[in-house]
Amino acid sequence: MRKKTLTADEIALRRSETARRRKNQSEQRLEEEKIETINRLLKPQAPKRRGQRAAESPGPSDTEMITREPTPPPPPTRVRTVISDKGTVVAVPERWVDRLFMQRVPRKRELDSCGECGGEGIYPVNGKRACSIGCVKALKASG
Repeated sequence: MRKKTLTADEIALRRSETARRRKNQSEQRLEEEKIETINRLLKPQAPKRRGQRAAESPGPSDTEMITREPTPPPPPTRVRTVISDKGTVVAVPERWVDRLFMQRVPRKRELDSCGECGGEGIYPVNGKRACSIGCVKALKASG
């Protein structure tokens, strides 16, 4: 069976009909989205809560009192700052204070004697020490 051949007018009519249907469908879709958005915005919003407390319970009623446990002291490895109307206090772990104010004794570097003249050897040359550029040159020349 052969397809019926359509005239140019019939083809144009069919195309305009499909275009009209598509346009109506997109308008319907936009209208439905608009109605859904309006309904979603008109619904009462649930209160926003943070963390674990929101997951545990819906919250205390007006008659309930919340008793809070005292916060545990911070670990001894952290610095803590407390700002109040009396002033600001910075709490530092004791072992940090000990290290900070510990008396440091400067250590004198022990240097080998110069391989050429016997002075303090600062520069390493061929496994020996030299105290000046002249001694460095002499040690390089001899070694």
